[in-house]
Amino acid sequence: MREELGKICHPDDIEQVKERFIELLSGHLDQNPKDMKPIPGAHEFISFLEQHEDYAFAIATAAWRFSAELKLTASGFDYENWILYSCTEYECKKDAMKAAHTAAQETTGTDFERVLYIGDQLSDLRFANEMGYEFLGRGEEFARNNIWGKEGVVDFRDLRLVEGKIRRAIRAT
Repeated sequence: MREELGKICHPDDIEQVKERFIELLSGHLDQNPKDMKPIPGAHEFISFLEQHEDYAFAIATAAWRFSAELKLTASGFDYENWILYSCTEYECKKDAMKAAHTAAQETTGTDFERVLYIGDQLSDLRFANEMGYEFLGRGEEFARNNIWGKEGVVDFRDLRLVEGKIRRAIRAT
C-alpha cells in the first residue's frame, strides 16, 4: 500500500483498502463460486487432523479474518470450531502464529512437545524457524527444492505421504 499510495498508510487508508478488497472478493465469489477450490486433499487432511489423537491443529493466516472466512466458506470448510487467528487480530502473521499455538495449548490442555507449521511462503518458513517450530512446506516450490533442508508436499492428496513427512519433520530435531 505504501508503494501504491506513495505515503505511509493511515489506519483509515488501510480500512478503505480492506473494505474494497472484501467487496471485490465477495463479488467475485458470488459470480464465480467454483473459483475458490481447496488444495487437493485438504478436506481429508483436516478431517485426519481433527480425528487423530496425536495431533491438534490451529490456523494462522496473513489474511484479514473476514476474507479468510469467505475463502474457507467458498472452499466448503466448516471452520466454526477451529482455532483461527488472522492479521485482523494481529498485525504480523508471526504474532497470529504465536496466538494460535497458545490457544491450541489452552484448548487441549497440552504443552506440545513439538510444533509443526505447514506453510506456503518463505516468510512462513522464516517465522517457523524464528519461533523454534518445525516446518513442512506446501506447494510446488517446497516439494521440489527442499528449501533450507525442509521437506515439502505439493498438496494433501496422499495422506500417508503427508503424515510421513510430518513425522520426519517432527523427528528432525
